[in-house]
Amino acid sequence: MHRILAEGCSARWRFDPAIFPRLDGDRSPLAYRVSPAEAALKDIPNRERASLWRDCYESGAALPPSGHLYSCGAGVTNFHVDPRGTLLPCLMSKRPAVDLLRRDFSEAWREIVDVISRMTVGAEYRCNACDMRNICSLCPPFHELECGPVGEPSAYLCQLGDKRRERIYSLVHGD
Repeated sequence: MHRILAEGCSARWRFDPAIFPRLDGDRSPLAYRVSPAEAALKDIPNRERASLWRDCYESGAALPPSGHLYSCGAGVTNFHVDPRGTLLPCLMSKRPAVDLLRRDFSEAWREIVDVISRMTVGAEYRCNACDMRNICSLCPPFHELECGPVGEPSAYLCQLGDKRRERIYSLVHGD
């Protein structure tokens, strides 16, 4: 249905299996997730998409481990302003946070960028060394909402990465 609606408007469409716990900690939305296997089938419906995902997977697998907590655009190229006027690095992150009602945007933005750039992790943070970090939907704030302290990955996202990789190579190699 969604794809038909998007195509009727000449808009691009893609499936996104992201269903997170609520920001207040309520985990009830997780009951509506599709399984990692079903998500991989919807993410990668054909050989053409599998080739794109394979390129993403292989380019990420070849990268050396990063020492940074965030490997996305959060607090670098992206930001979120909540309804209370708080500047955050992304919609999912609760910190760093700067009150835009008390600070100039450019000063607040520099602070966010500086704090994000200094948020590092040690070798024990297994996500940054994982070969699936480009295809699992790695998201530190998501991990924190679902699992607690930084450093513990989401089992769902790890399984999603596994199922996506299986689906990629199944379609690309015609298995």
